[in-house]
Amino acid sequence: IRTLAWDRLLLTWSPGFDGGLPTRLQVLGRGWNSTAGRVSSFELWANISLGRMELGQLHPDTTYSISVTPVNALGKGLAYEGVGAPLVATTAHLRLPAVDQPRWDRDSAVLRFLPGAGDCDVDSDGCYCARLQLRLSSATQIYRVSLCLKVRPDVCGSPYTTYA
Repeated sequence: IRTLAWDRLLLTWSPGFDGGLPTRLQVLGRGWNSTAGRVSSFELWANISLGRMELGQLHPDTTYSISVTPVNALGKGLAYEGVGAPLVATTAHLRLPAVDQPRWDRDSAVLRFLPGAGDCDVDSDGCYCARLQLRLSSATQIYRVSLCLKVRPDVCGSPYTTYA
């Protein structure tokens, strides 16, 4: 298994003898997504004769534990019984710009900010959206703002905290 990008891994194998029965591979993956604060998991199926499978729509900087189990008409292979060790792979880092100079505009009731300099693979005008979290603490409003990818709003940069 190897990393292709911040959201993709490549799983390869050498096809072997299937015992005369059509065989598929069940690919289960699980990783902790620290940005989203939750477990990220997937289940995919592959034709064993292909020899490769791209795992996509993953999260950046996430270590995945991946188990591969052969399945045919007789049932699941030994990996299902806990014999096979899981494969471990980490997706690449994605650098998103931090929010810069956030300020609360009381007249328009809008939180305004400038996106900082950063990397993005798509057109910068349509690249980012904002994720805003508001928390009230006595008389103070606390805002945490992150820039997220428009095409993947679950993938966000580091939050910036400001007060109003």
